[in-house]
Amino acid sequence: MPSAQENNNGYIDPSSNAITAGGFPFKTILLSILLVILLIGVIVVAGMYYVKIKRQDAVNPNPVPTISPGTVAYTIPTVVVSVPAAATLSAERFQGKDAPAVASESAIGRLSFIRDGDIYNTDLATTSALVRNSTPAGEFLRWSPEGNLLAWIPKSTEGTPSALTVYDRVKRQFLASSVPNGELYDYAWSPDEKKIVIAHRQDGNQLSIVTAEASSSTPLVRSETPIRQVYWFSDGLILYRSGEGLMTIRQNSSPASVLFSDPGVSYFSVSPDQSKILYRVTTGTEYKWFIIQPSGSEKTELAPVPKNVTMDAVNLPATQLSKGFDGKAVWFPSSDKLLIGYKYLSGFSIVGVYDMKAQSFAAVAPFYLSNDDIMVDSLRLLGTRVNTSGGTPSWQIVLYTMEEGHLLSTAAVIPNASSPAFYGKQ
Repeated sequence: MPSAQENNNGYIDPSSNAITAGGFPFKTILLSILLVILLIGVIVVAGMYYVKIKRQDAVNPNPVPTISPGTVAYTIPTVVVSVPAAATLSAERFQGKDAPAVASESAIGRLSFIRDGDIYNTDLATTSALVRNSTPAGEFLRWSPEGNLLAWIPKSTEGTPSALTVYDRVKRQFLASSVPNGELYDYAWSPDEKKIVIAHRQDGNQLSIVTAEASSSTPLVRSETPIRQVYWFSDGLILYRSGEGLMTIRQNSSPASVLFSDPGVSYFSVSPDQSKILYRVTTGTEYKWFIIQPSGSEKTELAPVPKNVTMDAVNLPATQLSKGFDGKAVWFPSSDKLLIGYKYLSGFSIVGVYDMKAQSFAAVAPFYLSNDDIMVDSLRLLGTRVNTSGGTPSWQIVLYTMEEGHLLSTAAVIPNASSPAFYGKQ
């Protein structure tokens, strides 16, 4: 006879609970199987994610640093006034009321730059045309020590620069439209603003002294290797870098003296107070920094890992510094600190403040630092960068700030500008 759930035609009522397997309802068994499959899937996905993370750590063991939010940068207006401005910028422009004060008169008010071949001056509020050029200015814009004379290399269609233009800001006239110097590598003003020492190649590698009016030229030093850098101290001492190392000489004395002999010397920078010389020795991809006095005494190597290290701002271990310097460093105005870079990622360094007296390093941010950058004061950095946002790359001058907790954030931008130079003393 058919069971109670089965009719006379053998049909089983779907609402019946009589379907069982081994004494357990079929629905319960099906649900258990689905839960097991789901659990296995979760375990497999979690395992794949773990393997992926481990592989990424093997490729790049450095965690992504934490960077604080930046300020909102503003673009310098291009309004041009008729009279060159020498306005100053108060410390309150970028600082809060509780921030430590900087100098009441900022060097930014005396900032000049090249745009479209002409020379401009700015205080970051207005921009004034300083010199209109029939022959466009190219690079190496530099003021004389007192800010009365200005020199630059004209833009050239040739592969190497071979002329120097000198302009009198006070008289508003050109003193020399073309100082012949062969292939020019570098130049520096004399303390009295009457002469210029040029490092060039003309009948060999040499240093020459020319008057600001280009009325005369006197060879000073001849070298077997190119002279790539030159600096004229306020006491008359001339420092230069050749393939032999660091050398010094005075205008009316010869021969040159060896300050530091090493063909690996690849860069130097004189402290703002002229009491110290920072120089870099390059061996392959390794960089070492040294400090030496102009007299040649007290040579000191900067320790890559100083006694006191603070890395909180970048969320990286202190062992990151053991990878070494990246070859970029900029003096603070106080001449006792450096904004210096350490190797990190391609295109970015770990940049921080290296205090030579305290033998300490405090990381600030991952950043691209250039040896041509300028510390305007203890909290602001100025430099030239390439702008690629418009499609066609163009130079721009950028002001970065470390004020109010910002870690080298962009504070202001001067578009289509290059070769920043300050005139006059602080």
